[in-house]
Amino acid sequence: MQQIKGVRDRERLKRQYMNIKFEFIKKGSSLTRFCEQSGINRRHVHRAFLEGWNTETAKALRQRLIEASKGK
Repeated sequence: MQQIKGVRDRERLKRQYMNIKFEFIKKGSSLTRFCEQSGINRRHVHRAFLEGWNTETAKALRQRLIEASKGK
């Protein structure tokens, strides 16, 4: 399993995670609710952002959440 090792990259992902959560809250929803409605395992989201998973699947999940938080 590929993992992100650099401190800067981990901090960037942590900021992205917090921004995504904030964007969902601004829209009157939550990241948890979106995951439940979309059938996304919440633990996978946590691993993709906060535990440094860097597989193609994790990258796709991060991109999907970024786009969903922006309303795309």
